[in-house]
Amino acid sequence: MQAWSLLYRAVNHGEARQRCLQLAKSPLDAKLSAFFGFEQFPPTLREFANMFVELQILRHECDYNPDYKMTKAQAQDAVVAAEAAIQTLRGEANGKIVFLAFLIHPLR
Repeated sequence: MQAWSLLYRAVNHGEARQRCLQLAKSPLDAKLSAFFGFEQFPPTLREFANMFVELQILRHECDYNPDYKMTKAQAQDAVVAAEAAIQTLRGEANGKIVFLAFLIHPLR
C-alpha cells in the first residue's frame, strides 16, 4: 500500500503523454533504443501508449473545451477503450516494468 501511495500521484500526465508518443514508435528513436537495448516495445505496449494519448486528448476536450459535446455512447466507448488498455497492460510481461518506469522517470 505504501508503494501505491508513493506512485499514485507521481505521474505527470503531460510528460507521460510525451513519453507515450516516444514509446509507441516503431522503431524507437536511436537514443531510446540504445538505452533500452531493443528497437521497439511489444505491440501491446505500443497500443497502450497510443490509447493513453488518445484518451488524454479526449479528456482535455471534455475538461477544457466548453463547446465540446460528447454523447453518452462516445463516453461509454471511451470507458471501454480505457478498460481495454488497462487489461492490455496487465496482460503484457515483456518490457512492462521498464515501460512504466520510463513513464514516471525520464532518461538522465
